Order: sequence, then C-alpha cells, then structure tokens
Amino acid sequence: IENIDTLEDFYSSIRSQQEDPKNHGPHYCAHHDMISRYMGECDSYKELGTHQGASAAAALLAGAEMVHFIDHTLEKYNAQKHLFEDYCKKGLIIECI
Repeated sequence: IENIDTLEDFYSSIRSQQEDPKNHGPHYCAHHDMISRYMGECDSYKELGTHQGASAAAALLAGAEMVHFIDHTLEKYNAQKHLFEDYCKKGLIIECI
C-alpha cells in the first residue's frame, strides 16, 4: 500500500483490496463490520494476528480508546505503523501498542 497518508485512507484501500473478488472476496471483511458494531460497547481492543492491520484499523476508527496488536512478526504492520501512531496521537487514544 503506497501513497497513503492517513489511517482512514489505509483502511479504505486495504478493505477494497481484500474485498476484491481477485483476492478474498466481498464477504471477507464481515469481521471488520462486527468489530465496528461492537466497539460501541467497549473501549479497548486486543488483536492476536495483526498482519497488516486492517481489522485493527477498523477497531480504532470505530472508537477504540486502548489497543494492543500482537503477532509473531509485525513486519507487514510496521510498513503502516506510522499511520496508526499518527491517528493515536491526534485522537483520545489512551494506549496504542
């Protein structure tokens, strides 16, 4: 993912890529919708298996105030890490790890 400056743009781009029939297909991001729906009932989000950070972005954009992202390697996430950090700095995010 190149030429992306905000977490919102990252999420829009990666979701579009994931839902493309050439990739995972139109129903692949249904779990993003569930995360977004239920974030209204809580303020923290922990994710095991972050990969690039698509569902983690969904949680932040849905209002998570504290997030923890875990994976055996954060290599793919690290390419976008600055977008997550920038988003957390300008919002009311208590903890973004």
